Amino acid sequence: MEERGMVIQCKACRTKYRFDETAITEEGVWVRCSRCQNVFFQLSLPGADMRKEPVAAPEILLAKVPVEEAELFPDDREEEPVPEERKKTSLWTWVLGAVLIVMLVGVGTFFLYPAAGDIVLKKVYTVFPGLEGLLPGGDSSVPAVGPAQVKIVDLKQRFVENSMMGNIRIVEGMALNASSEPMARIKVKGELYDLIGARVRESFSYCGNLLSDQELKTATEEQIAKKLSNPQGADISNDRITPNGMVPFMIIFLREPPGVNKTLVQPIEAERLLP
Repeated sequence: MEERGMVIQCKACRTKYRFDETAITEEGVWVRCSRCQNVFFQLSLPGADMRKEPVAAPEILLAKVPVEEAELFPDDREEEPVPEERKKTSLWTWVLGAVLIVMLVGVGTFFLYPAAGDIVLKKVYTVFPGLEGLLPGGDSSVPAVGPAQVKIVDLKQRFVENSMMGNIRIVEGMALNASSEPMARIKVKGELYDLIGARVRESFSYCGNLLSDQELKTATEEQIAKKLSNPQGADISNDRITPNGMVPFMIIFLREPPGVNKTLVQPIEAERLLP
């Protein structure tokens, strides 16, 4: 059997109702939506003239709203489902936005603080190897700057008799910047090995710190350590070594044990020169 009644729609939530038009007077009637509780004025006919304001106040007529007589269509209770494709598009939008933010932060860090950027990128590539080449610093075309690009040349060693510590070993050489970028603060390490290949002593020094033979003969252990620990280089600047440029170094071994058979020298630190 066909249901009787006119169809009206809430002006707030757009829910449709079947309503008995005999309950509407010629002037219209106030009704309340049972879904969102919105109160609106319904004319006797949809599209009727609304230029005249209803004379009855809503607070008086709310009690007369025939909510019990209004039948809600079951199909109109549920909201329209969001298409699955729209959900996927929204998810990808969030993911791409997050990736873009991470890349912008990485780019800003790399250009504003190159040294810190290199450290962060190395850690990121360790965890996510697939990102190498996508972020700044991961491109193999970008020249690397570090101890691996420092070559030790003109290496030689000799002994000097110190008045307080006896015979001390002096290892001298040049550190060559083999990269295409300027670098600074090159640090080298020397190691002594015995006949069976065991390391028996190691010593560190920043390039550019040199002691004369007279200083080597009279200096104390504290004076020698202080002189060799200057990152800028006390005698030759260690702050700017241009590509293919060289800076001298001196490594000093104090109170070495007997039986030393081999000496090894290697670079352990080098920084990209900040602009």
